[in-house]
Amino acid sequence: MNSPTHSHSERRQSLTHYKPVQRISQACQHCRRRKARCTGDRPQCQNCRKLRRECIYPDTVRHDKVRADNDESLEKLSCRLEEVCSRLSNIECLLHGTESARIRPSFDTSPTDQSIFDPCPAQITLAGHTTRDITQAGAEHSAGDSSIFVNNDEALSEDLSLAGTIPSTVLLEIVDIYFACCHNQPYSLFHEANFRQRLSRGDIPQHLLFAIMASAVRFSQNPFFGDRHSMAVLYANHSWKSIVSSCFSATRIEDIQTLQSLTLLSIFDFSAGHDRHALAWVKIGLSVRIAQSMRLMMENRTNMSYADQEERRRVFWSLYLLDKLVTCGRAQPPAILDASCQLQLPCSEVVWRAGSRQKTMSLQQLFCRTGPKPPHGAGPFSNVIAMAYTLSRTAQYMLQQFNMQDQEPPWDANSDFAAIQSDLLYLESRLEMQKTLSEVMSRHTAHGDIDQQSAGPAIFSRALFHLCYCLLHHPFLLRRRLESCQVPAPSSFLSRAFDAAWENSKRLTLLLQEARCSGATTGASFYGYCTVVAGTILALHRHHCSDTRRLESAELLKCNISFLEDLGQFYRNACSIGQSLKRFAADTSIFASLISDSALPDGLTTKNFEVVLDLLDYSTMSETAPVLESEPADSNIWHYGDACWDELFGTFDMVDFTTQSIQFDASSGDGDGTESSQLSYYF
Repeated sequence: MNSPTHSHSERRQSLTHYKPVQRISQACQHCRRRKARCTGDRPQCQNCRKLRRECIYPDTVRHDKVRADNDESLEKLSCRLEEVCSRLSNIECLLHGTESARIRPSFDTSPTDQSIFDPCPAQITLAGHTTRDITQAGAEHSAGDSSIFVNNDEALSEDLSLAGTIPSTVLLEIVDIYFACCHNQPYSLFHEANFRQRLSRGDIPQHLLFAIMASAVRFSQNPFFGDRHSMAVLYANHSWKSIVSSCFSATRIEDIQTLQSLTLLSIFDFSAGHDRHALAWVKIGLSVRIAQSMRLMMENRTNMSYADQEERRRVFWSLYLLDKLVTCGRAQPPAILDASCQLQLPCSEVVWRAGSRQKTMSLQQLFCRTGPKPPHGAGPFSNVIAMAYTLSRTAQYMLQQFNMQDQEPPWDANSDFAAIQSDLLYLESRLEMQKTLSEVMSRHTAHGDIDQQSAGPAIFSRALFHLCYCLLHHPFLLRRRLESCQVPAPSSFLSRAFDAAWENSKRLTLLLQEARCSGATTGASFYGYCTVVAGTILALHRHHCSDTRRLESAELLKCNISFLEDLGQFYRNACSIGQSLKRFAADTSIFASLISDSALPDGLTTKNFEVVLDLLDYSTMSETAPVLESEPADSNIWHYGDACWDELFGTFDMVDFTTQSIQFDASSGDGDGTESSQLSYYF
């Protein structure tokens, strides 16, 4: 038996060598995964040391990530600080007069920066690279298909930040080109003297100046811009981006300058080909709503100067004109009601330039046939508005064909056809159509120089007059309209209508040729549509029974194609229209029966029926180029049915309203389907 003393000493010795189990704060990832006891040794536990593997603790990963994020944030903050210091240094230099150039914001600057151009300094800075970089930027975008989002600052900075300088001489040259080639051709948006004064003071917002540059640069021959069309596209897109950032985000939409920019961009997009065409219709509607919100359709009795009041009127009437011109197509109803236009028509150019006041008639007073009328004091631009009103009525009757059922036949005195003809006879005396163009041009010529801003609307109004007759008596459209009548059309009515169509297509072609020979500007994009409508009539009359008319029609058709080729240098939709007219004119034998006196031509296929209809649709022709195809004849193609109503009120493709994608051709500004890029903007 052991002694008690010995047992007690052994127990004390065992307690001395006892080591309690140590608790660790966190196990490594491998031990946690295998559910093994981890010693918690750093940097490597015993298990990982035995197995010779990397020992990783979760808190180490988290700290490394936080450290990396902090390093990235510090790097961005450092870059931003350097940028701010650079701008402050430039501003300090500017204030001390050490630089001759005014600092210009880049395209990702604050929305509060409104004016970016100053014509006084020697150079006007957009950002920080060379002029060559601007041209290369346009060329790079014309070669690829990329997507840049406005909310992606990094992509915007790398891809579309226009880096370079614009000399003041180049900017002033662009402004001169705009007022020589775009102003009153036919849209009248600015009082030139007031605009130049605001430009010299730096009061022109960047979106408006970019919109003007996009409109005018296509007419420039200055090698500074390189590819004119790609630069026009870039300027147009930056104008739109500036509107979105500086106007929409700040809820400062109701501004006359914003409306001027939107109108210019709508015109640009509509004539820029299929990649941009769809958005033009949306921008036109947006412009109309802004104008109505500003109550521009009513007389403005404010303390503005007479020149500013007239400018506001002309901005509205220009938007009204654009809204009416784009209705020359199927399912394209106007957005502005004629009854809502309560302001007077534009005054004469001489009065406006002088800043004087002149009382003119309203649109309703102009077409009112009863009662005394006030002196109209009309200028050429008011005649354009009157013709646009009549053209829209003609297009709705012949192209859109609303209210087809239960209407009088065209030869009935109570029909809309007769009412439109009556208005045209009334406007014939107002436009002095009995006078030759040279007699009219003599009023707009002084010392041998043509006043382009005054002569342009005079020529354009006469072109619209002939276009109305061409649409109203077009053999294809008239037969399509007659299909809804229950009574067969008299052959004498058809014969007179087709003669009127040929005569006015001839006079329209000669009008544009004579205007070009006289030195007048005929650069309006809508002339392309006028030419193709006249061209289709002339192409059909190459199969007329008269040898003289066949030869004359062939020569006039060549003039139309040549005119479209020249116009295509500036507008890509004119290229599409010209190519379509060439294809149509190549073989019109299948359409020869359209100009006969028979009640209904035979042998026209459904596909070719649509081709002719597309040729007369301004919206379709500005977007696509139809191609003739051979199909079996369809006897029901003349029946109208509800096609236009389906197009107008049918199903729509749903889009993501968070972002709206704007397609554009960076090489031309018009989109030809081969060289395109994409720009997406937040609305």
